Amino acid sequence: MKEQAISKAREVLRKAEINAYPVDIENLVSRLHSLSLSPHPVSIKRTDGLDDDEAGKLITLNKNITILVNDKHKNPGRQRFTIAHEVGHIVLAPGQSSLAVERSDKLIDGWSENEEERMCDQFAAEILMPEKLYRKEVEREGTGFDAIIRLSEKFQTSITSAGLHYAKFNLIPCAFVLCQMGKIIYVEGSPEFKEIGLFISRGAIPGGTLAFDLFRDGSSERGPHEIDPWRWLDRPPKSVEKLFEESLPLPQYNRVLSFIWIEEREEEEEEKDP
Repeated sequence: MKEQAISKAREVLRKAEINAYPVDIENLVSRLHSLSLSPHPVSIKRTDGLDDDEAGKLITLNKNITILVNDKHKNPGRQRFTIAHEVGHIVLAPGQSSLAVERSDKLIDGWSENEEERMCDQFAAEILMPEKLYRKEVEREGTGFDAIIRLSEKFQTSITSAGLHYAKFNLIPCAFVLCQMGKIIYVEGSPEFKEIGLFISRGAIPGGTLAFDLFRDGSSERGPHEIDPWRWLDRPPKSVEKLFEESLPLPQYNRVLSFIWIEEREEEEEEKDP
């Protein structure tokens, strides 16, 4: 199902001849009908009339589709994701978009419990952060939160979305961790992080980490700091020599975002008898 959503997003980008960032999502919406991607013309309306837990809503009336966006949610990157998510409802299930609601109480963009909503999240992420473009920028930007923030600005997404995809497409062993209300809620590890068997459990944030200090006493220290690998990792292998953490507080969401990366020990060559 994930592959289907991503494939459809790439088809939309090809049809719309979009090959640069940031994607003009509002222009794309205005062209959906003419590109035969929607059964009816589509427009966007920002409103403060939606419930607080509604990020957006899709309605069809008199053969016109309107994407309602909650204007009380002022994060522009979050609003762009909401629009792209609702476009997913239109193109993934044409004719079934009479009422589709995206809830804002999701923990992160791209993480829904419902399978249909997850597909629309995956569609939205590929529309706003196309892999072929995003992967190149990840390789250019270096390591750490400054890189993630620059990516969020380039692609005009939330920092959370940018960080998740930064880890997903990274070539080094690293992970992006979402912490909320003192707990680890979600972890996205890079392919190399997973390949060498590294794992971070959900649950209480471990002591001795920057994320823990940020929640405990509001420390403004972002890092990066070298942290004992045992603090973050479940049974870290001997190959892990150093672990570094950089964390960013988002107090308005009672959230801390952490980026973690490791350095591995170089294998020592066995001495050969002369």
